[in-house]
Amino acid sequence: MKEFFAILLLAFAAVAQAAPATCPKSISPAVEAKLLPVLNARDAAMRHNDWLDPQYENAIETLLQAKDDASSEARVALMDYTVGDAYDQELVCAVAFGGKRMIPLLERYARCDIAPAHSTSTRDHAAPLRGLALKILTQGSTSESCNFD
Repeated sequence: MKEFFAILLLAFAAVAQAAPATCPKSISPAVEAKLLPVLNARDAAMRHNDWLDPQYENAIETLLQAKDDASSEARVALMDYTVGDAYDQELVCAVAFGGKRMIPLLERYARCDIAPAHSTSTRDHAAPLRGLALKILTQGSTSESCNFD
């Protein structure tokens, strides 16, 4: 009888561990508040085919340099969007410089299709930037991969 309960307990633990985490339906309001200014400026820059638009550059630089948790998550969420070649590496490195605490966020955004509630910007959930940031973090190569000197 003890063996039966031990097996039952192990089976329950395995099922509980294998159960997928639930995915949020949308980005939190705090994260969306950090993300939307970048998306709006990006959309305006794309309409004018001007990736060097000063408003876009200011909006994305502000997000890349911010130190709060909502901005960190907004950077991960931004990886679903085209940001322009000039900012791809900066975005990946800004996320990677967040350290190992970014891994669960990267994994959640890779697993879950989490969109902002108040944006019509075109997203590409399969964009490769998240995978690159995750690779840099898991290999511990942030300083080598993100050296801009």
